[in-house]
Amino acid sequence: LRPNPNEYYHARKYNLDISLFERLIKIGIPHATLEIQHRMRPEIAGLVCPYIYPKLVNHDTVLIYQDVRGVTTNMYFFDHKYPEAENDDLRSHSNAEEAKLVVALCDYFLKQGYSPTQITVLTTYTGQLLKLKPLMPRSKFEGVRITAVDNFQGEENDIIILSLVRSNDNGRAGFLSIENRICVALSRAKKGFYCFGNFTLLRGSCDTWRNILKYLETKNKLGSSLLLCCSNHTDIKTEIHTVDDFSKVPEGGCSKLCDARLDCGHVCKQFCHPRDPYHLSYKCKERCARTCEDGHPCPKLCYETCPACRFVVSKIIPGCGHIQKVMCHVNPSDFSCKAPCSKKCSNGHLCPKVCSETCGDCMTAVPKLHPRCGHIQHTYCYLNPALCKCHHPCERTCNTNPSDPHRCKKVCYLPCGDCKEPVSKVLPQCGHKQMVLCHRNPQDHVCQNHCERSLKCGHPCTNTCGVSCTTNCMVMVKKYFSDCPHDVILPCSTSIDDTYCQEKVRKELPCGHTTFMKCSKSVENFKCKSHVKITLKCGHVFEGKCNKQYEKCAVLSQKEFPKCGHKLKLPCHESLPANCTIKCNVKLLCGHQCTGTCYECHQGRLHKACSFHMFPLPCGHPTKEECTSLKFPVCDYECEYSCAHRKVCTHKCSQPCNPCKERCSWTCKHYKCTKQCHEICDRPRCDHPCKSTLPCSHPCIGVCGEPCPRVCRLCKQQKNKFKNLCVGISDTRPETRYIQLSCDHLFEVKMLDELLEGQVNNTLIGPLVCPSCRKQIRSSNRYGNLIKRKKEVIERFHTTVNKSATEKEKDVFAEKVLSVFLPPQLLPSARGDHFQGRHIPFLKRNSKHLPAMFRKLPTLLAESYSCKNLSVLENELDQYTLINKCKTTFDGYPELSASFEKLLVFFKATPPSAQKALDVSCERQRIFLQWMISNFEPPSKDVSAVTQLQKKLVTNQPALTLPDASAHFDELQKIARRSGKRFVVDSRHFDPVKANFINGTWAVCPNAHHVYCQPRGLIVMDTGMWRCPDCPH
Repeated sequence: LRPNPNEYYHARKYNLDISLFERLIKIGIPHATLEIQHRMRPEIAGLVCPYIYPKLVNHDTVLIYQDVRGVTTNMYFFDHKYPEAENDDLRSHSNAEEAKLVVALCDYFLKQGYSPTQITVLTTYTGQLLKLKPLMPRSKFEGVRITAVDNFQGEENDIIILSLVRSNDNGRAGFLSIENRICVALSRAKKGFYCFGNFTLLRGSCDTWRNILKYLETKNKLGSSLLLCCSNHTDIKTEIHTVDDFSKVPEGGCSKLCDARLDCGHVCKQFCHPRDPYHLSYKCKERCARTCEDGHPCPKLCYETCPACRFVVSKIIPGCGHIQKVMCHVNPSDFSCKAPCSKKCSNGHLCPKVCSETCGDCMTAVPKLHPRCGHIQHTYCYLNPALCKCHHPCERTCNTNPSDPHRCKKVCYLPCGDCKEPVSKVLPQCGHKQMVLCHRNPQDHVCQNHCERSLKCGHPCTNTCGVSCTTNCMVMVKKYFSDCPHDVILPCSTSIDDTYCQEKVRKELPCGHTTFMKCSKSVENFKCKSHVKITLKCGHVFEGKCNKQYEKCAVLSQKEFPKCGHKLKLPCHESLPANCTIKCNVKLLCGHQCTGTCYECHQGRLHKACSFHMFPLPCGHPTKEECTSLKFPVCDYECEYSCAHRKVCTHKCSQPCNPCKERCSWTCKHYKCTKQCHEICDRPRCDHPCKSTLPCSHPCIGVCGEPCPRVCRLCKQQKNKFKNLCVGISDTRPETRYIQLSCDHLFEVKMLDELLEGQVNNTLIGPLVCPSCRKQIRSSNRYGNLIKRKKEVIERFHTTVNKSATEKEKDVFAEKVLSVFLPPQLLPSARGDHFQGRHIPFLKRNSKHLPAMFRKLPTLLAESYSCKNLSVLENELDQYTLINKCKTTFDGYPELSASFEKLLVFFKATPPSAQKALDVSCERQRIFLQWMISNFEPPSKDVSAVTQLQKKLVTNQPALTLPDASAHFDELQKIARRSGKRFVVDSRHFDPVKANFINGTWAVCPNAHHVYCQPRGLIVMDTGMWRCPDCPH
């Protein structure tokens, strides 16, 4: 099935409503179409053949299916007019009456004896699914699968009941008119298929439904009523128009009673039922006719198991002879007699238990005399009174005060202990009366009365009488300080010498300011918080606190780096860093922005190596190779070009395509191409207006022979869409023709012709792209020749850059490396050895003599290496040799020799790139210009010009370019001649850099004999240093 996006606009714009399977077929992936089906009985298979499947053969196994029980047809489409309802929350639809019909039919098939797993209920909308589930409780429909059509693709079942839902007066069928969904919905059933829907609505939605309904009418499988057939009484038919008609077949058969004679002798009281024809699971609800051995009737229903007889009868119990009421089935020997026991204890008390229970000890309560205390207690008959605890109140008294004895408050058997009765006693220590426990000595009691004694200060004591008087008097009194006129409220016992005056007073500070502070605080240690203007040593004035000593100035000021002239805002007290940290941010020749700092890039003269990935390849595919990689990446993407014959190229993008030998399909009423598909077409572009009509009935705005644009400029609903998609000025005149590219952008025909012709005539290598969004144009009839020409250049590019260097070329390069780096005595020529063709192994054995940057050369040369990559290494070797020679030339000038040494260090540490080549060339010329300035005395009128030039060379502000270096050289030559000096220049200082780099903008020479790479940076286009190796261009 196709996916169902929520946004229609995006679905159409970005083709989101196309399934993955369709996408694979459209791009030419090999596929096979089903021709033999093993699922559906022939009349069901007729729904999809030939309307969806042109050819479909029924296997023999589908011809022997049994008919569906309970209906007169194995397939039927029930037509109704019940209106649908919209579910705004789910953005879906439902149909309540149709749902009831579906549930009733499913229940009817279950009554025919079908297993729930043989039946599946399908619906096309989620809203209907939510309607069906409450109507089909699990207790009744357990095992019946209820699901949406989208979730059932690839599955099948014996009986399928389909709910199509849609039924409205607007003629809207939604996605029921999509052929994919029609195919899935109608091809899931094996033996029986029953569909409910408004087929009058669907008939007008698409041709597929019209063909299917015409087929159903010829087979008499379409109507507004379903005819049921009783399986037991085949002559009785029941016609179903509404859901209420299913009440005529309550048990799935007909309205007759079953009346079958059961094994129990009764007759079946159910309506006619196809399920359980032998009544194996039927439960007879008649009264049971069986009796017990004594003739008592069974109280249960017929289908229930008869229990033991529960009639109550009188029986003699053999153990005791009592007559008891016992259930009929109970044996009297097993019965426990419930009659009262007639036995008595030794004291004549009657046993209170029943006859069948053991009597045990006599539990009758009787009064008995306790032998120890003489109290009478009620206790059990069988107990000895001497072993019992007497619970009578104790009658003993205390002997502390014989005149007023206190009675014990415990029970008789417990010991009395000390008397806890509180009594008033006079304490001997103070003479106060206190309530004290009877048994306690008053001398041991602490008096709780208020103390009546006075302290030394004269204030009364605040403790109790029995406690020693306090030494700390807590009475609050006013006290005066000796050194100030203020007073304070303190406890009497607290000395004022231990307290500081907390009164706030205004005092004058040593600095002259006044402030409020505590009276007791000294002004000597107080820090003044007044704000004053402070002048620092550096001369800056700012507002600060009076008490602080400011040594570091925090005022921001611009400071200039002496070498490069960059300015940095820093606090005044901070000094500049040793190295400039300003970001370089120069656009490198590779097109990326430099990530180094001014110091790392040597004041913008020698830039840090680029850390980004390469830009996309000329074919348009991305690459993960680093920008400074020594190897040019080979494009491993699959080729995306295809022709109108749906022949998709199976090669990689970097390999040439196999030419299609079919006849070119670019034809229209006016012109026809006679060439083969892969050749340049020999017919012109047709500019006649397209005669087709859009679905909205307006004329097409395209040209003859091209796909019609999917937008109308006249419809009100599409005018805004037309303006949004149109690139340039939207022209509504009828004679203006438009072309719509695969990216949906609309272009006026002549304007697009000129724009795409300009892309082809450009020397830059790349695919044909939309002028607006830059999306690649892979196929087009009108611009097929332009696509072929661009594709030819890209193939030529891949062939050129991937051309492997020959073993001879690599051997020659290895010999050149040996001659540069090996000592003369170790060279093969010095030893007289013949190493022709064997320089690479020799280079590998002597790699210890190579600089670190060239030690990987033997390994690189042993691999499959392209000519382009080899030329990069050759250029590196030439530059290294030239820098070394310059360093040797300027050995007599320590400063210049040190500059060349730094240049050599940079050269070794930086991987090859166009930016590195340009930087090294400019730096060599900068050092050479400095040497010229230091080797002559300019005339007085030229001193300022030479000084200014020298400053530019030191700070590199602005950055030195090759044309600038050449102009400065000419100017210095003129000044030198005026002072009687003439310089002899090595021409290699101003040699242009060879165009042999691998990361940049690839182009083809206008003379069509070389593919070369030029840097992406724009500044280099003004240097005049990039030349085609094979011609002066």
